[in-house]
Amino acid sequence: MVPFQGSCAPLSVLSTCPQGVAPEQMGHSDGVRASVERNYQGMMGRNNGVKAGVERNYQVISTDSDLEFQMTLMVRNLSQDLTQGELVQQLVLAGYRGLFDFIYMPMNLRGQGNFGYAFVNFKSHTIAVQVISRLQSLELGDPLSSLEWNAMWSTCQGFAANVDRYRNSPLMHELVPQECKPSVYDGNGDLASFPKPTKTIPKPRIHRTAPKDVTKSE
Repeated sequence: MVPFQGSCAPLSVLSTCPQGVAPEQMGHSDGVRASVERNYQGMMGRNNGVKAGVERNYQVISTDSDLEFQMTLMVRNLSQDLTQGELVQQLVLAGYRGLFDFIYMPMNLRGQGNFGYAFVNFKSHTIAVQVISRLQSLELGDPLSSLEWNAMWSTCQGFAANVDRYRNSPLMHELVPQECKPSVYDGNGDLASFPKPTKTIPKPRIHRTAPKDVTKSE
């Protein structure tokens, strides 16, 4: 089988963000992660992935083989003051450390805060489906269901496709703060170096609205 590389809709969002949480500040529970790993491993598709039942104690979601490469979610309904680092921390606390490899939260260049959504690529379709299911649940004590977030499939799917979408973007220019750029993570859940651009990156075009001069009279 030819490895899936993913595909994207055209890039349309340019952004920055406030300070995030440094990787070394993100604690996690090995016990929680182990539980999540057992759950998704036990839910892996049978019959060569043609049909699979992804089951949790509160919901069953059927998946088809043509969806197996859908791994990237658009997580929505985020609070405007949430940073990309804090989103990463929430996923780690929910047990997904090492189970996602790409995250990007568009931020408002002309104002403050985010636009209310972020893109997260998980290591498998099954993990992504589990995240959707947990966000939809009302299970008491679940660190995801208590956040009031929701998720849908992104138009850009797969690690390679997401990297290709941004690696030559003005977002990756040196003028853009590091914490405001798309980030990639290794198998241990640690922040990794973003793949180098394949061409010269143009400067970001940021047109800020000048504040009114309140000292002027009518």
